[in-house]
Amino acid sequence: MRAVLAPGGFLLVIGQFSQRESIDSAAVLAWLSGRLAGLSAGPGAGELEQACRSAGLELVRQLPTGPFSGNLYTARRDEP
Repeated sequence: MRAVLAPGGFLLVIGQFSQRESIDSAAVLAWLSGRLAGLSAGPGAGELEQACRSAGLELVRQLPTGPFSGNLYTARRDEP
């Protein structure tokens, strides 16, 4: 992912569930219906952060939006 970013570009990842104690019932039902249909659960926030860090990306800002969240990444400056 890092290799295809334009210089100064950003990667915005939206859709992971926020790491909160309570999630509203509509979000739970949406998640459950997808799981019952055979969709995988997807990575957790920590797994996503580690993958981005390993790819040379750094988190610029977290954008909470209801039951979902967005993470804005850019290429680390210390990478070639």
